[in-house]
Amino acid sequence: MFRLYALTLYLCLSGCTHWPQGGHGGMAERERGRHAPLLADQPLGPRQSLRIDLDLAGRHLDILVLRGARTCFPASTLLARQLEQRAARELEGDLVFDAALDLLELRHDLSAIENKLTSIDGATCRPQTATASTRAQLDIRESKAILARQQRQNLATSKPLLALNHDNQFAFNSSQLNPKYQQHLAGLVLWLTKQPQYQLFITGHSDVLGSESYNQALSTARAQAVADYLVSLGLSNSHLKVWGVAAAQPLFAGRAPAIRLVNRRVSIELTFEPKRLPGGGK
Repeated sequence: MFRLYALTLYLCLSGCTHWPQGGHGGMAERERGRHAPLLADQPLGPRQSLRIDLDLAGRHLDILVLRGARTCFPASTLLARQLEQRAARELEGDLVFDAALDLLELRHDLSAIENKLTSIDGATCRPQTATASTRAQLDIRESKAILARQQRQNLATSKPLLALNHDNQFAFNSSQLNPKYQQHLAGLVLWLTKQPQYQLFITGHSDVLGSESYNQALSTARAQAVADYLVSLGLSNSHLKVWGVAAAQPLFAGRAPAIRLVNRRVSIELTFEPKRLPGGGK
């Protein structure tokens, strides 16, 4: 009987869980799972929409890190990253409502970090030498997170120039950006933050339906919507030039619905040299 008790006690002790170091969390707090890719013909339900929103929020956080958020506000940045990872795990577990609530909180936190970054001078936030080793570990962890995101979204990050004018169509009589194009633009911003000098020339287009004056205003509004989105992600207005050309530069001639769809677009040109704007540009 004594041996039976001893064996039971040994099994209980040997089966104890080894918990992670205090304050670091388990693997789920540091690693983010990989979602299956969204297909072009896949219907967009609530879960897919939240995935797109989560990717955009993650890119926004990456841009804030590149602007110095981790140096100036390390705690807020770390909490935002953990909130992003938690929302990703909730989506993987089909906890759509919980993921939506965490995404709302993440958006609020990112907005607060961005506002604080805008209100201070970056020179006032310098890394302290006493925490150099800890900061180096954070740099490695953050770099791995950004690299993993870039690998998952190869088209929008490692090949941003190829994605400049992909999925850039608009709905009829609308200047609202579609989610796939927003992803491409977010990848472009992440790439442009590493470039010393550049200029983006954003041209809005419309289809042939409607009056010339209305199409001119609509095409300009589409180009301005792209510019506003880029500015919201951290680009400066001084790097952007916006104008509309109505239906004067169609990709294809015709009035068929499919042709009109591809002509309702915004085209972006990236240059590193000064360029003269066309008449009426702004």
